[in-house]
Amino acid sequence: MKILAIDDSKTLLLLLKSIIERLGHEFVFSNDPKEGIRLFQSEKPDLIILDVEISEEMDGYECARQIRRVSAEGEWIPIIFLSGMVNDENIAAGIDAGGDDYLTKPFSEITLKAKIKAMQRIADMRRELMHFSDIVKKSNQKLYELTYIDGLTGVSNRRAFDKGLVREWNKICRLNKSGEPFSLIMIDIDKFKFFNDHYGHQAGDECLQKVSQVLKEHLRRVVEMLCRYGGEEFVVLLPSIGKDEAMKIAETLRKSIQDIGIAHADSGTVSKVVTISLGVSTVMVSEQGDPFKLLSAADLALYEAKEHGRNQVAYLDPKKD
Repeated sequence: MKILAIDDSKTLLLLLKSIIERLGHEFVFSNDPKEGIRLFQSEKPDLIILDVEISEEMDGYECARQIRRVSAEGEWIPIIFLSGMVNDENIAAGIDAGGDDYLTKPFSEITLKAKIKAMQRIADMRRELMHFSDIVKKSNQKLYELTYIDGLTGVSNRRAFDKGLVREWNKICRLNKSGEPFSLIMIDIDKFKFFNDHYGHQAGDECLQKVSQVLKEHLRRVVEMLCRYGGEEFVVLLPSIGKDEAMKIAETLRKSIQDIGIAHADSGTVSKVVTISLGVSTVMVSEQGDPFKLLSAADLALYEAKEHGRNQVAYLDPKKD
């Protein structure tokens, strides 16, 4: 166990060092509260022994409060206060400041050992809890990935899209931003079935991975959400983005895929490389509106893009749908 002592008395620090190291623990110390806080952050101790009367500039209570403020979320390192004046009011003040126990100066070695032993139990339990918490976090992350991440491409899946569309729509409504634009782009890889038939399914999977990677690289704002909608189809959510900007984004995506230059010898008259068609739609958000009508409009716009030769962007106004 690593123990940090913060006390302005060199004599007391030497005594603590002697006892703590004989008990087999690592000892770090400071005679300045500000340096003690920095040591807490860098050394990650399992226990802190803190003098209440350490400094006129900053007493032990304030030092403890600052240590709690800079502690990581869920982190609680036990603090034993040292003081020559212990009464009910001091004990209450110490607990309120974030302390866990009190040790009266001068103290006996037996009492110090007993308190360290008790705190070691807490430290051991904390390590076990942190280990268990880490396992739970990893399990939750894995569950999230299985539920909301497409296994092949690593982007969000259709389930994540459905939740994201409703979540972002409702968020705008909650912020009383009715009338705010909301755009959506549907994307389809042109003649992908012919690509698969010509080059094989492994090459098809690699193509999907490359296309999704390039699309993701060109969607860098937090609000821009890329999802694999199914097969060779992708969808991009663009909350708070109007028609003109959405069309620019779509054209940038179209060109970025064409510029990769993935050979597609069986795409007919479209191109000799892999290309995408894109359908864009924009609507003004309202509480009475249906966000999935936006999806339907973008899907129809995508159909128009494919009908007019593919490798292009088309727009459809939902009101004319």
